[in-house]
Amino acid sequence: MSHVMSSKGGLITTATRVLSLSKTADPLLGAERLLMSNDRGSLQRAYKDLLQASTSGDIISTTYNTSSAWLKQHGFFKDMQRDNDITYYVVGRGRKGVDPATGEEFSFEVQNMGGASLIGKNHYCVPRAMGVSAGEEKRFAGHLGRINMQVLKAAKDGAGTGDALLGAAINFSGPPSFIEYQLQQLASESPDAFVITGCDDATQRQRLKEMLSRNERRMVKLTHRSTTGMLLTDAHLSEVGFDIPAVLVKEDGE
Repeated sequence: MSHVMSSKGGLITTATRVLSLSKTADPLLGAERLLMSNDRGSLQRAYKDLLQASTSGDIISTTYNTSSAWLKQHGFFKDMQRDNDITYYVVGRGRKGVDPATGEEFSFEVQNMGGASLIGKNHYCVPRAMGVSAGEEKRFAGHLGRINMQVLKAAKDGAGTGDALLGAAINFSGPPSFIEYQLQQLASESPDAFVITGCDDATQRQRLKEMLSRNERRMVKLTHRSTTGMLLTDAHLSEVGFDIPAVLVKEDGE
């Protein structure tokens, strides 16, 4: 049984069933499936099978924990052996050095895709040996969560299940500002619901309510910098925020 913090047109209730994939044997328990193109393809097919096995009213969740707290706890940001194709530099080669196995010299070797980093031009080296700033950890985790949601959306497009509800998984762990950033990043992918684990006591639920309240959809006047660096307020209103319900589930899926 799930707990719904808010509702969306009556589509989601406390009886809504949340479906997700099984965890893997990898230390990241499945998040590693987002790091390489071939693995993302396999994940998309697994999501497609889950979608086709679902019934009306089910929420299909992105499943895997991509929070920065989780990645850090399991050594991802220090792992120089785990390959990926979503960062700017080749893993272990975001510096000058010599390959100990081949004797080959390398210097800031970029991925085959080249160009700007997929997670922003200032965030090139995740993971890397010399350490990663907390801000880079937060942004990388947000990007990984978005990739997970994009894979699930692509699976829905290929499954022919137009009425399926898609959930963006979030684990309520780590600094509150990081959790709120994850909510904002996943909201940009327009899920039907946030599927939140680890938010089990009254204090955590109150904190989540405050996060959702701060990010409610509203019309505001945004600001921007002029060419001389002055902060200016727009004359027109712009829509910001989101209206996405949060479905709270236990870690074991109950």
